[in-house]
Amino acid sequence: MNADTSSIPISDDQGQPFHVSRIYSNEIGQVLFETNKNPAIYHFKDDELYVRAKIISNRNHPNPYAEGDFEMAWTQPVVISKRY
Repeated sequence: MNADTSSIPISDDQGQPFHVSRIYSNEIGQVLFETNKNPAIYHFKDDELYVRAKIISNRNHPNPYAEGDFEMAWTQPVVISKRY
């Protein structure tokens, strides 16, 4: 995957960049795989910049943002070094 990895900072009303987040191209953050199987297994294709898993529980969230929200968890990004 030859993704556009450039980004732009998010700025406040005075044009000063926030140091907490950036806006990336639409190629960053694509859904690569979905499954309902347990365990969920993803096989790397060797062209990913990184992979990060999002796990959605079937349990209701104890403090939901919106009605009907479920508990969720995210992994840290996983980067596989390129083999040359």
